[in-house]
Amino acid sequence: MNGSTIFIAGVYGTGKSTMCSALSERLHIPAFSAGDLISAVNGERYGANKAVADKDNNQVLLAERVRELNQQYEQIIFLHIQLRQRR
Repeated sequence: MNGSTIFIAGVYGTGKSTMCSALSERLHIPAFSAGDLISAVNGERYGANKAVADKDNNQVLLAERVRELNQQYEQIIFLHIQLRQRR
């Protein structure tokens, strides 16, 4: 089975988690957080500054895990945090 993904992204504090929870409940499909999926694979825990050791590898891990989930579920809701770079 090849699933589809509802992709929710935004910066911190915009209500992404709240929206994903509501969508998941209303549509009866599972929701997953990018940070949780990455942490489950690499064991990395993120502090208040959300700094990561290897952002490029994290994206590879994340893409692989989303592909796996899309094989498991007909649809998923995927939550990803977008960071703004300070200038």
